[in-house]
Amino acid sequence: MGQRLNKLTSGGEDSQKKEELMKECYEKYLKDKTDCKPGEFYRAICDAVEKLNSKRGYTQVRALNADELEKQYKHYCKGDKPTDEEFRKMMKEILEEKIEVTGVGLKDTLLYIFGVPASATFIKNALMPSLVSNEVLIPGLTSLTVLVLAKLNKI
Repeated sequence: MGQRLNKLTSGGEDSQKKEELMKECYEKYLKDKTDCKPGEFYRAICDAVEKLNSKRGYTQVRALNADELEKQYKHYCKGDKPTDEEFRKMMKEILEEKIEVTGVGLKDTLLYIFGVPASATFIKNALMPSLVSNEVLIPGLTSLTVLVLAKLNKI
């Protein structure tokens, strides 16, 4: 699994894409600012990471952007500071309805890890139920699936 980190840090075409992404995020969030606040800096970093993950197809949890969070805040908070109840309502809606998982990496991995052994078990039980016991077949196929996914750099 350490090989994956080497691929991410190596130069070449991937490095050029990262440079373009960094330049784009800098120009969008920080270029015209005379007094950069930490929140703006964090927003630029989070946006860069989100774009990098989505371009590569990695799985990530996508949170709301600043404008959507401000709408939520104005909808729920009546004063300058939210009360405990307002904060709970706002967070409940954000966590349950607004946050989404993007990318297909996790979905594919889970499909392979659980789908391959389950499918093979159904096929084996239909054709030759007494050939290999399920207690041996399922862990063996799961391990083999994980090994193949690791070799293909999917996990």
